[in-house]
Amino acid sequence: MFMSTTVAAGCYLKANIPPINEGSTCGQTCASGIKDSSLILNGPCAFPGGTYELAVDRPGSTYINLTSIRTHPKCCAMCQMEGNKCQSWTFVREGAPNRISGCFLKTQVAPISSTPCVPCTSGKK
Repeated sequence: MFMSTTVAAGCYLKANIPPINEGSTCGQTCASGIKDSSLILNGPCAFPGGTYELAVDRPGSTYINLTSIRTHPKCCAMCQMEGNKCQSWTFVREGAPNRISGCFLKTQVAPISSTPCVPCTSGKK
C-alpha cells in the first residue's frame, strides 16, 4: 500500500530554530528563513567585533550551502545554531567570479586555502 503525506501550502511560524532538515524532499517548493539572531548582536558572531578570517577560504568538508544567507555574520550564526555538527564555515559574497555564492557550513575545521579569496570570509568554532 502506498501512502503519501501532503503538507498544505502556507507560512509555518516556529517558536525556535530547528536543525536544518537535509533529508527534506521539498526541493524548490519550500523556503525557510530566520529572524536576525542575538548571536549576531553579541557573542562570537557580533559584527563588528566577531572573529572573522577576511579573504580566507576553507574549502572542503561542506555539508550544506545556504544560498539564502547574504552576510558573513548570519553565516557564522547559522554555524553556531547547528551545534556540534558545524565546526567551521565559509561565506562567499554574491557576484564573486568563478565561485558559487552562499554560506558553506562544514563538519570539520577545513584547512585554509593557500590562494587568497577576496570575496570570502571564514570562521571556526
